Amino acid sequence: MTETLTTTSVGEKILLAGEHDEHKGPPTSGKQGDEEPEPDTPTTPENAPLPARKKTWRFWAVFPALCMTTFLAALDTSILSTALPTIALDIHAGDLYRWITNSYILSSTVVLPLFGQMANIFGRRWMMISSVVIFAVGSGMAGGADNISTIIAGRTVQGIGGGGINILVDTVICDLVPLRQRGKYVALMASVWAVGTTIGPVLGGVFAQYVSWRWVFYINLPLCGVSLLLVLFLPLTWAGTSYPWSSWHILVPLLLGIFGIALFYTYQTSRFCQEPSIPVRLFSSATAICALWISFIQNMLLYWAGYFLSVYFQAVRSLTSTESGIYALFVTAAIAPFGVITGILIAVTGKYRPFHFIGYTCVTAGCGLFSLLTATSPARDWAGFQVLFGVGSGMIFSSTLPPIQVTLPESDVATATATWAFMRSLGCIWGIAIPTSIFNTKVQGLLRQVSDAALRQELSNGGAYALTSEGIVRALSKSSPLLMEEVLDVYERSLRWVWWIAVPFGVLGLVLSLPIRRLVLSEELHTEFGLEDLGEGQGQGQSR
Repeated sequence: MTETLTTTSVGEKILLAGEHDEHKGPPTSGKQGDEEPEPDTPTTPENAPLPARKKTWRFWAVFPALCMTTFLAALDTSILSTALPTIALDIHAGDLYRWITNSYILSSTVVLPLFGQMANIFGRRWMMISSVVIFAVGSGMAGGADNISTIIAGRTVQGIGGGGINILVDTVICDLVPLRQRGKYVALMASVWAVGTTIGPVLGGVFAQYVSWRWVFYINLPLCGVSLLLVLFLPLTWAGTSYPWSSWHILVPLLLGIFGIALFYTYQTSRFCQEPSIPVRLFSSATAICALWISFIQNMLLYWAGYFLSVYFQAVRSLTSTESGIYALFVTAAIAPFGVITGILIAVTGKYRPFHFIGYTCVTAGCGLFSLLTATSPARDWAGFQVLFGVGSGMIFSSTLPPIQVTLPESDVATATATWAFMRSLGCIWGIAIPTSIFNTKVQGLLRQVSDAALRQELSNGGAYALTSEGIVRALSKSSPLLMEEVLDVYERSLRWVWWIAVPFGVLGLVLSLPIRRLVLSEELHTEFGLEDLGEGQGQGQSR
């Protein structure tokens, strides 16, 4: 059963509460299934906008805690993009370098549905605290690592905490704000995320170049401490490179993965599973299914661009890791304002579909234009293409959660938000795995044009990525201009394929936006979680 709360009562409850009221109203459903009225439809009490209500100081006391934890997770997703080549070279990671990133994203993705259900059972607050602590432990492990195995283990632990942080922040926002207004606050969180991802590459480059790459991870420890205080005081990557596609090293994990998915689905739909982590009812609507998949593709392409723009700047343009971080700021700098604008427009108009189409048009065009970048491309090109891509990403990010939640009752908000976050994180994995495989495969095929045998060996099996931080093209331009031209051509042609193959995914996102229906976004809130009611004459409520 769910407790019915008006917009007014939301502003009078305490975050991370989750305490059930002893006097519950009748069960209600927040399910929205009607088409949005056309502009000439008379305004009725059912579709009329409710008067805006001010949020109390308690809401704005909660918000910084959410912002801080969001910033913490965001910083870690991008800070490695410029420092990774240096780390890979220093610990002799070889072609396992990609698992420094993939282990984090994979573990954070796997735990998302679990954290979504555990937040319903144990409450938001203690799950948030646990997530931050786990994240801090993983950061310490990764920062102190002296070999690839230890750093991957640390990143895996870190990912578990990061996954919990991501889903719990999204879930708490949905607990506090009615569906129609969520776009604004999700967009505000997106802007905080964008600030973290914008600063990340610059910090990563500075640490790698001037201090130590270990501070890429150690920087999280004081941030975790601040975040904890705020919360506590508020009641396919080897395929085609290391092994051929027909190798058992590739086929066995793929088949086991497919079998695991089938087994998971069978259990989730059986009578033995009382609380499914991903209920089948979440996929009962074509609108929700397509919105989940366009979220997946958006995040996949965002990571695709983030990691390989760094390769372009460091390898093709011969920039340092710090300069690369600065030059790659334009994507994330564009995401923040356009994410916020989109969220506000959704709150005002109740319409989200136009932003899917405009967003994917911009993202797809941006990916195609990235393929035109060369060593001599002017700033207006590499900066302008990034802005175009970032504008589209910001629009899509802020407009995909409403069509998922509008088809479901409010009692499913945590599970729906967890599934949305799960699909986004799953997109991150493929956003690194697919372009990495493409890049490594193309480099391997083009190395025959490099005349120096020793250099060919260094660039093979993932070496081309690791050597980007060494300014290999810049060094060769002084010692052997002819060899420099050969290596530069390998990088440029390989990156061109990376961007070409991104374009069909953008087109797919555009196509998947078509079946998403226009549905009415509720302005009322029905939830058992939120801010504890503390009106005049009432006692302090408990939180959990």
